[in-house]
Amino acid sequence: MILDRDDGFTEENIMCTESVMGALAKMAYKHMDGKNLTNTDLVGVLSRMPFTAHETENMTSHRILIEQCLDPNSIVHNNAVKPAA
Repeated sequence: MILDRDDGFTEENIMCTESVMGALAKMAYKHMDGKNLTNTDLVGVLSRMPFTAHETENMTSHRILIEQCLDPNSIVHNNAVKPAA
């Protein structure tokens, strides 16, 4: 996966990498299953925020995170995720 590649966060690849991380976060918020998407995956994505490569797309990812923080039933309130959120 691009997130694990040494060059995933280079200037050439950062836009793609942040797009992947935004998509993973969106999936995790609603479809966390503990097998395909885990708390560790979501924490890894959140640890890379704020995203900076693509302003419009990043605003969407950040807005959705804020919405999740405001939802008391969201996965971001899980004890393993909350510190990163």
